[in-house]
Amino acid sequence: MIYITAIVAFTFGALLGGYIVNAARQSGRYQRVGYVVEWFALVCACVLALTTAPRPDSWSGIALVSMLAFSMGIQNAIVRSYGIQDLATNVMTMTYTAIFADSHFVKGNNPRWQRRVGSGP
Repeated sequence: MIYITAIVAFTFGALLGGYIVNAARQSGRYQRVGYVVEWFALVCACVLALTTAPRPDSWSGIALVSMLAFSMGIQNAIVRSYGIQDLATNVMTMTYTAIFADSHFVKGNNPRWQRRVGSGP
């Protein structure tokens, strides 16, 4: 259960990060808002970890993992937008993020989505 929750939370983070990046490109605004959302989720995760006893089979453990995965999805989507080679920390999460952060759902153009989906495990 916790694995599915983490993947779903990461996906929502990648979608939101992609939306923020694409909205920033279209409007010319700076994408700092993505980092603010990421940091807010991380602060909430820290508070939850300090005030509860998170375990994988408890609501607090699932919530903690979800917040961290959500933050990672947003961060990966924003970092991708810089286009710097060899900045990716993990090829698989960056490929997975690319599928969602560039999707039509978040006003992206989704280049090479077929190759990205095909490169999965």
